[in-house]
Amino acid sequence: PELRLVLSGRRHPRVRVPDHALWLGYLADADMPALYQAADAVAVVNTPGAFGDYSYPIKLYEAMACQRPVVVSRTESTAWILRDHPRCLVPPGAPGAFAERLLQALGEGAAHYAATPEWPTSAGQLASALTARR
Repeated sequence: PELRLVLSGRRHPRVRVPDHALWLGYLADADMPALYQAADAVAVVNTPGAFGDYSYPIKLYEAMACQRPVVVSRTESTAWILRDHPRCLVPPGAPGAFAERLLQALGEGAAHYAATPEWPTSAGQLASALTARR
């Protein structure tokens, strides 16, 4: 009863938000760090397949940059992103395991992930790779 589910993003009209949840709607990019900082844990749910295996969720990177504990459905992409943090990964389609791991994450406080490069650094690396002569 002391927990509050906070949702953000686009919502399909047929999806009902539970009464006890707070749905913020689609937030501006500039507002996302404040949302992550206010969260005790961040859940990233996806399914394996054409989208899930090749989706590198920006919300996961953002939550990690804000040092928030994350609980994430294991797909090929998320397993790669969290290769040094396998404890954060939960098998897809296992709501009980997801809930259990999320409850653990709620009490962990700040998480510590390896620093990820800033966008200018990543863009420079990509430009170098694209222009490299072989």
